[in-house]
Amino acid sequence: MRITSALRTAIDAYRQRRRHARALAFTRLMSPAPNVRVLDLGGGDGSHIAQHLPHVQNVLVADILPDRLAVARDRYGYETRQLSADERTLPFDDAEFDVVFCSSVIEHATGPKPWARACNSTRDFEARATETQRQFAAEIARVGHAYWVQTPNRHFPIEAHSGLPSPFLWLPRSLQRQVNRLWVKKVLLDFRPLSARDMRRLFPGSSLYLERSGGLVKSITAYRRPVPEGVAGAEGVAGATVRASGLRVRA
Repeated sequence: MRITSALRTAIDAYRQRRRHARALAFTRLMSPAPNVRVLDLGGGDGSHIAQHLPHVQNVLVADILPDRLAVARDRYGYETRQLSADERTLPFDDAEFDVVFCSSVIEHATGPKPWARACNSTRDFEARATETQRQFAAEIARVGHAYWVQTPNRHFPIEAHSGLPSPFLWLPRSLQRQVNRLWVKKVLLDFRPLSARDMRRLFPGSSLYLERSGGLVKSITAYRRPVPEGVAGAEGVAGATVRASGLRVRA
């Protein structure tokens, strides 16, 4: 039990360091102004953006879980909006936000949750998940002047949700379900991890921030910088790639 507890503590500390590194990258690459209006899409209880981006105060947290949104309101004072998991469009106006911040959410945008978790057909799941992710990405680009969309890398050796070797993702859905039942870490099979190529396709004209661990790309962020008022082309070079080695960001 002590070994298990120590392992969990070490994993949690590692994740916190990684999230902090991404927060530093966000600040460096996006350079948000103090009064920037941010949509934390899929932000849960608001703790992630509160801990790692405390300088960003004008935040609306949107999520499908009302209990988590209550924490975001009561503990952090954020504005909140409950979403429906089945909505095809976000309930916001065009360019309503300066920045859309979306961390480890887009891989779960795969269709209605009960259907996604029960689907045994690999072909049906891939088709519907691909289209849902395309719509989700288009909505992010619609409601935000700029965006920062992070997702675990599909090709990293360890699958981020289950902790299984990445070939788990190559299995037919029916076999994934069987392996999941036998594995120590049970997960809800509603996710479709993405690659750098997928992210470029979903967010055309964006730049990519690649976070590395052990020399391998662990997570991918597609981002579009805010454009200062009255400055044309200030978003930077579209299609550029920024790589991070360990916890250091190199521009």
